[in-house]
Amino acid sequence: MTAFLMFQLDTGNSAENCVDLAVYGPTYQIAERDIRELFIEGLREVFSERNRKLAAMRLKERIENFDLHIPEAKEERTWKVDTTFKLERDIVDNEGNVIARAGTYNIFDFILPVERTYVFIDGRKEAHIEFARELKKNSHVKVILTAGNVLEVKKKGFPEVYQASEGLLERFGIKAVPATAEVKGREITAKEVAF
Repeated sequence: MTAFLMFQLDTGNSAENCVDLAVYGPTYQIAERDIRELFIEGLREVFSERNRKLAAMRLKERIENFDLHIPEAKEERTWKVDTTFKLERDIVDNEGNVIARAGTYNIFDFILPVERTYVFIDGRKEAHIEFARELKKNSHVKVILTAGNVLEVKKKGFPEVYQASEGLLERFGIKAVPATAEVKGREITAKEVAF
């Protein structure tokens, strides 16, 4: 098989602006598959019924068996959460303009503090649920589970229920539950509560 190579002389798209460079040796069929076909095939696989069922099964497993293995608080402990972070170097945009200089900042320099209480509990323990319910009477509460089923806790009257992560617990300094993190002004006060 042979091919004709065309060279465009200017930025126009018309055929009269091209030069026929003649035949340039033997050519072969392209061995690689069309990239569009590969993308479509991959998308069909990702969104296949089998994969949807597998994803639903994994999500159900994660929700029903969630447990970070955080112990129950044995003694009361209160502390201020450090809301600062450090930029090691300047952050610049694609044109080199400095967006933020290297240094130490408070997270509340960038976001508005919203007064609320985050309650960290083991959702499998009724005493923890009752503790969160009592707090809910006096403040806006977001429940964060260290263990338990998010959907079951939502059914108990908590519209905002989330799963904790080890990073979140570390950031707040929480080592035992139940615990609270209360945002007031530009400060966060955390507290582990022993029953």
